[in-house]
Amino acid sequence: MRNKENNLSGEYLILAGLMLIALVTLGLQVVRIFNVWNIAEFGAIGGVILAWILIFFGASAMGEASAEFKKVRIASAAMVIVTILQGILAFKNLKSGMMNQAYIDVTVMFAAYLGLLGLFYTYRTLLRGTALLIKREDPVLARGCMRAWKPACGIVILTMILIPISAMMPRIVEYIATGVLACLGLLAQGYMCKLLLDGKTTLDDARM
Repeated sequence: MRNKENNLSGEYLILAGLMLIALVTLGLQVVRIFNVWNIAEFGAIGGVILAWILIFFGASAMGEASAEFKKVRIASAAMVIVTILQGILAFKNLKSGMMNQAYIDVTVMFAAYLGLLGLFYTYRTLLRGTALLIKREDPVLARGCMRAWKPACGIVILTMILIPISAMMPRIVEYIATGVLACLGLLAQGYMCKLLLDGKTTLDDARM
């Protein structure tokens, strides 16, 4: 029991990494409307790399708590590599004179989409792992964890589709729509993080 308790402390690192990705995504979506590309894009890539490293170390600490966290450790390691490759490809395109087009190159976008899939997989796996750990202590919260990832990740995808569409609207509409949609995506990810934190709190209370 003590080993599992110690391992669960790694969830704070995981949550820090997930929230960093959420905040980076929010910031990038907002600054894009001001045509700030190079600094914003490379800053976002650097932030995401750091976030996946935090998730990796957190999942490594929690590996013995559940098999699901071992999967997250592997996924986060893969996402570090994918994001680094994304940055290298974007930098190569930038040096070739592509300027803002460096980030919509098909290979760079493919790496970004892989990163998004990795993020959704991580949320799904973490929420499932948390649900399995707390199903006796709090079955209602466990069911919430099992069900939350689909609608929450769906909201994130929807915001990423609608924000570029808003760029075709009048400037004031674009600003408002981008702000609202970016915050909606942040709230969806924040909700999943809250469920993970509630799950840890439930387990901590059960040990007392």
